[in-house]
Amino acid sequence: MKRPVATDAILVLLASAAGWLDAAAYLRAHAFTANMTGNTILLALGLGGRHNGDPLASAVAIAAFVGGSFAGAAIATKGARAPLVAELIVLVAFVVVWYAVQPQEAFQLPALALAAVAMGLQQAATQKLHPQPTISTTYQSGTVERVGEGLFAAFKGEPNELVFNVSVWLVYLISGFLVAFASVHDGAILGAVPVAVVFAVFVCLRFLP
Repeated sequence: MKRPVATDAILVLLASAAGWLDAAAYLRAHAFTANMTGNTILLALGLGGRHNGDPLASAVAIAAFVGGSFAGAAIATKGARAPLVAELIVLVAFVVVWYAVQPQEAFQLPALALAAVAMGLQQAATQKLHPQPTISTTYQSGTVERVGEGLFAAFKGEPNELVFNVSVWLVYLISGFLVAFASVHDGAILGAVPVAVVFAVFVCLRFLP
């Protein structure tokens, strides 16, 4: 089943929000909000005394992502808009906590948890927006693997999946780069951008069948 171009564009936008949050969280807490593979390793290294960050941050992020995924699965029966609305509400709460934290303080665990819950909700919305359960907007290991699959398909004259997966990976990369740039020049913007992106996605969905 082929996805509409508009749906692919929405998925790419969602990936940019996830990449932004992942990078921002790592800079402040040395933990991720969407990359649970990374959090699992950071937790293991922390428990083994070989990671300078707090292993509790990785554990909180993993638990919160699972909670968000659970909640997203429960409400996604109503379509992709329901988990996106929930994600938007959680991200607004995240921004409130983000700005309540003084710049010199560490990324507080409540803010990290809220962002990870939002990413779990986003993945539930992603799974409603496309017919292939392997596609993700919140973690990139599968995306990179599908780039390889897409290269093979492109050799057979079917480049669509390659273009899509490369686009998802690139926006994740670019989002992380922009976070690195913004954190030096204007750290205050870090918390607000994902909210704006997810709100734009929700507005776009209103015009799709």
